[in-house]
Amino acid sequence: MTWRHRLLWGSSSFSVIGPASRSPLDPPPEVIVAALELDSLCTQGGASDPEGRKFEARNSKFEMKSPPLRFEFPISIFVLSSPMHLPWLQDTSKTRRHLVAVSGGADSVALLHLLIEAGFSNLVVCHLDHGLRGKHSKGDARFVASLAKSHHLACEIGHENVAALAKEKSLSLETAGREARHRFFAHCARFHRCPRILLAHHADDQAETMLWNLLRGSHGAKAMREVQPIVAEGKKLELIRPLLGVRRHDLREFLVSRGLTWREDASNAENFTARNRLRNEALPLLADISGRDIVPSLCRAIDSSEDH
Repeated sequence: MTWRHRLLWGSSSFSVIGPASRSPLDPPPEVIVAALELDSLCTQGGASDPEGRKFEARNSKFEMKSPPLRFEFPISIFVLSSPMHLPWLQDTSKTRRHLVAVSGGADSVALLHLLIEAGFSNLVVCHLDHGLRGKHSKGDARFVASLAKSHHLACEIGHENVAALAKEKSLSLETAGREARHRFFAHCARFHRCPRILLAHHADDQAETMLWNLLRGSHGAKAMREVQPIVAEGKKLELIRPLLGVRRHDLREFLVSRGLTWREDASNAENFTARNRLRNEALPLLADISGRDIVPSLCRAIDSSEDH
């Protein structure tokens, strides 16, 4: 079984054929790739991949001289030209009700628009104001409410003093925030009679989670699952993450290509939490040491660990 998709290279386009791969980061069928970074171009119009395997251009096709076990390019930009490239969106009923967690940031706004473009018609936008950023938090809530209204979607806005909750229960802000969100999701699920909550976690989040689990000595190379059952406030919920195979920069590229806006949380650039330091310091350092983007490698390691 092979996958096949179109490549745009300058003014030329090629069909690329390669063996199917289990990795969620490998190109799905018919994805339009806007740019590729090949390690080297052969003088006769061919190319080699990072492991030195050779490719040749024959009749507008790149074909492998000797098929390897895997076929990978270091792809720099994916354009999400169609939300149907995401397997979960393709396989799920568009009329079934789903709750969508929308913070107002780029990732969750992209998820909401991908769902809308895919034809999901029974969505409830859910936003929890954590009360951590003063007027900026209130601005996020207003932005999300306006976004939902513009698409004629139901919207639930909740408020929680996460700092007070963290102090009361001796929790980190991150843990207290997650607990507050789950409680809020349970409330929304009961009110709307829907246990399914869509979250915008992506491949970069997955890599951060894996590193954090390794540092804590928990879960090995495992990270987040696409579908995760939990119980919150006595309510069974299903957390669904359809974007785990998508990169952060691709989601922003999607928003920019549509002329869509989102809210920036300046605290994401501040290194006051372990997760922020992993994102802003550890991952760039590991990429510098290895000389390549390590997120795909980490995600493949997660994928491999789940197969055993």
